[in-house]
Amino acid sequence: MKLLKTTNTRTDAWAVSTDKLMSWTLLLLFIVSLIVGFSSGTPSEVFAIGLPALLIPLLIANISPGAVIGRFAFATAFMVFSALFIQQTQGMNEAHFSVFILLALLLSYRDWKPIFVAASLVSLHHVIFNLLQTPDSGFYLFQQGANNNLVILHTLTIVFEAVFLMFIANNLRKEALMVGGTPEEVVSIARQLANGNLAVAIDVDANDTSSVKFALKSMSSNILAIVDRVEHITLEHTKGNVNSVVNVENLHGSYRAMAEKINVMLAAQSSLVHKIAQNVIDFSNGNFDKPFDALPGNLKFINEAIEQLRANVKTIIEDVAHMSKEHEIGNIDVCMDASQYKGAFAEMVGDVDKMVGAHVREKEEVTQVMRALGDGDFEVQIQQYPGKKAEINKNLDRL
Repeated sequence: MKLLKTTNTRTDAWAVSTDKLMSWTLLLLFIVSLIVGFSSGTPSEVFAIGLPALLIPLLIANISPGAVIGRFAFATAFMVFSALFIQQTQGMNEAHFSVFILLALLLSYRDWKPIFVAASLVSLHHVIFNLLQTPDSGFYLFQQGANNNLVILHTLTIVFEAVFLMFIANNLRKEALMVGGTPEEVVSIARQLANGNLAVAIDVDANDTSSVKFALKSMSSNILAIVDRVEHITLEHTKGNVNSVVNVENLHGSYRAMAEKINVMLAAQSSLVHKIAQNVIDFSNGNFDKPFDALPGNLKFINEAIEQLRANVKTIIEDVAHMSKEHEIGNIDVCMDASQYKGAFAEMVGDVDKMVGAHVREKEEVTQVMRALGDGDFEVQIQQYPGKKAEINKNLDRL
């Protein structure tokens, strides 16, 4: 059986609450010994032996709660009260039962040392008091008097129980060390982490690298690292750095896989932004025939918007080309239909129609003037044209 080393650290947090249990147990033992003392005429032994056995452990537990020395003090006091019960009852068999009961109660510490101390002391007590017990000595161990065989039997029984209890205590300590703290504390931490409170304080012993509490702290640290890195890239993307990705360094297992999947998603979004930007550049350079890759799912609305823009611009270009061709062959009354467009496109088409219409009217006015001049009407008037069109007025006046 490998005995675990006991340290006065956070892993012994349960020892503080156990000290309280032992304190109440000691108080109960003192009250019982006091009752037995008054009924058997041994109250002086209660105050001479029982009172110090009560007060010293309580003082140590108050000064250093949960300390190893406190466990030794309670273990010693338990065996002192067992010896006191045996002495008060003049060696009654029932009084010996307290030894085994109190040894078992020391299991609450999950520590083999108090059990070892208690078993050693009570075994020593049995040997010494068996030697001291005579008909008139006033020392008592067995009702029928000193008995070496009974001492050996009792001692072997105590040793057997002590070894068994030490084995159980060692296993209980292993389980406690695996938890890393009190079950209530660890459950509280786990519940807060499950509820998203990653800032919960998790204090572990410097030498603890394998407990559940340490694992929870590691998990919290890993999740916090991912959250911090995601917040960082979110800030970078808001600044326009769309090529920023989550740093996967020091991430392992599913944490790394999750970060890599986030990066895949970011890469897809960045690629989409670059594709749209390139399409806008192509449009700005007059290339309206370059196809845009079909996007899946809800992203289809981007294809629809791009194709609608492409269709509107190409329709305007076709309408302008058609109108220009018609005007070349003399159909100067042909114009574009602004009702086919919406918003700024409709305004632009309407302005083009107005411009072409103005040129057509100017041509008609000049034609009418030339016809009047040809008919000999030199008094004919024409409106004053603005800007460079004023050359028309000057040339007509010269003529």
